[in-house]
Amino acid sequence: MKDIHITREMLRAMDDQHPLSVPIDAIQANITAYSKWFDGLPGITHYETDEISWRINQLDVPENYVYKTRLTAENVDQRLDEILQQLKQHTTHIDWPLYRTCTPADLDEKLIERGLSISRLPWLLAELADLPDISAPDPAFHIEFVADEAMLAVWRDVSAAGFQMDSAQIFYDAYVRHDFDPNGDALHYIGYIGSQPVTSSTVLFAGGIAGVYDVSTSPEFRQRGFGTAITHASLKLAQTRNYRYACVLASDMGRSIYQKLGCSITVDIPEYRWTAEEHPAD
Repeated sequence: MKDIHITREMLRAMDDQHPLSVPIDAIQANITAYSKWFDGLPGITHYETDEISWRINQLDVPENYVYKTRLTAENVDQRLDEILQQLKQHTTHIDWPLYRTCTPADLDEKLIERGLSISRLPWLLAELADLPDISAPDPAFHIEFVADEAMLAVWRDVSAAGFQMDSAQIFYDAYVRHDFDPNGDALHYIGYIGSQPVTSSTVLFAGGIAGVYDVSTSPEFRQRGFGTAITHASLKLAQTRNYRYACVLASDMGRSIYQKLGCSITVDIPEYRWTAEEHPAD
């Protein structure tokens, strides 16, 4: 399956019989599972009902997101106003993606009516049967599974350097609460040149799909194939576990890397953003 681009309009019109409906819905389930890793940390508020689920973070990362919207058409206007008022009590901004399963069908129009601005959340799907082989980027390069807290601290520092953040401590605090089982649902990897850690990644198996997160390479080691190699290793693990699909959020920097690795199905998920700065009188 090559170079398919699922647009906003196609996503909105897609029914359950579409051959890609299952992996596209699995992206939402995987993102939601990833979000829940952060539940219970200081500054994190996670709210979930049958109608809606969202996460608010008082720190800069991870971002604030709505993960599920299942409103009925009969009371959608009232409920949207109530939900936005509730969110405003917790934060000054939030991103509201509309996945294929979100209801009602005109929810996007309702959000625009309330002043939310639209952008895009581009995810890439890889059909793992098409995963290509790659050459090692350097004879000294090797990848190790994060097997304990000490290695997770190294992963934290590499990730912070790669994303050019002051600190990735919140990710350490979330991940360290889980075990380091190499056969588990969440695994973290570090790529090394000799003894120097240079790149990192995370793989989450949830929702029937493999989600690749946290792919990061320190700036001084970029353009040398290390990010490609650790992403390939993450996808290869999913293939070994007999997963058909893997997904990855496509940054501008990483898109070409992921496409070379067979991530050829682009899913443009509509994303709406509310900020207090744009709505000072609300």
